[in-house]
Amino acid sequence: MNIITSRLKFSICLVLLMTIKSIGADASTITVKDVEGNLELNNTIIVTVDGLTSYIENSEKDPNKFILYLNWRPIKGLYPSYIPESGGQGKLRFDVDHTTDSENEWKALLGRPISKGWSYEVNVSIGYENEKPIPSDKLLPLVIIRKS
Repeated sequence: MNIITSRLKFSICLVLLMTIKSIGADASTITVKDVEGNLELNNTIIVTVDGLTSYIENSEKDPNKFILYLNWRPIKGLYPSYIPESGGQGKLRFDVDHTTDSENEWKALLGRPISKGWSYEVNVSIGYENEKPIPSDKLLPLVIIRKS
């Protein structure tokens, strides 16, 4: 009976620790604050994220495994460089490019009729592959064809 009681107590403690850890790593604690740069292929954008530093510390997730989401489409295989900052903010630097994993997403994003213009605004967010993106209201023009 003591072995069963000890195992039960251990299991309960383990579940509690995992629950506490997941609460501290809640992705709802981070928000996209700003997006800088020109959103076009072969260019760089920087996404500023509030709460990113503490989120990474609490979740133990790799910040370089975030991916870019454009109009809620995951641009898989496009990983950032993490730039930690003071005050809990962090920046993710994305070198925007085609990846084999995101070919269909780029076709959908860039296949828009040109009659709408040389660029159009898209929602910009971040997240991990196979997870929901972080809610964001940040818009940036996506350049379809660069004007000379």
